[in-house]
Amino acid sequence: MPEGIGDKPSWLSGPVKRRRVLTLSQNVVDGQPLFYIDGMLYDNLTMADVPRVLVNSTEEWVVRNASSPLGGSPHPEDHPFHIHINGFAVVERGDWNPATNQVSNRQIIVPRGEADTENVPSNGYIKFRTKFADYVGRSVYHCHILFHEDHGMMGVFDVVNEDGIGPGPGQLLDSELHQHN
Repeated sequence: MPEGIGDKPSWLSGPVKRRRVLTLSQNVVDGQPLFYIDGMLYDNLTMADVPRVLVNSTEEWVVRNASSPLGGSPHPEDHPFHIHINGFAVVERGDWNPATNQVSNRQIIVPRGEADTENVPSNGYIKFRTKFADYVGRSVYHCHILFHEDHGMMGVFDVVNEDGIGPGPGQLLDSELHQHN
């Protein structure tokens, strides 16, 4: 059976090149709901905010959800996290208190395959590993609730080769390209 169809991806047990932490949150400003990744709205990102990922490297990301009264948001809300160009394998999940940064109810997961979307519950987190294979260029990650994505909860990353060459001198993706009506 080919890898990815029920088999554990071989890169899961290999070395991790880098670890990243993303925090999802939300707020209401002047009656308008806004959704953030690491305290930033997509439309306010600059090139300095765009992480660079080395092609063919494996990274481990923790995605935390502070969208609750504990995190300063008006109400609890889940965020299905979605990444473009490649899948990921969730290796851990649990509860996370944004006020104290404490983790509880940690569950270690032995993945049997990859996904491209995983729910991050309010006051929760997921940890996943992903291999950025084959593709060099710019891509995005975002909440898969379209209203949240359209109101700021999206980020950009550049996949570069060993020489640091990727999407070229750049512009961020136009947010108009990601509007959903």
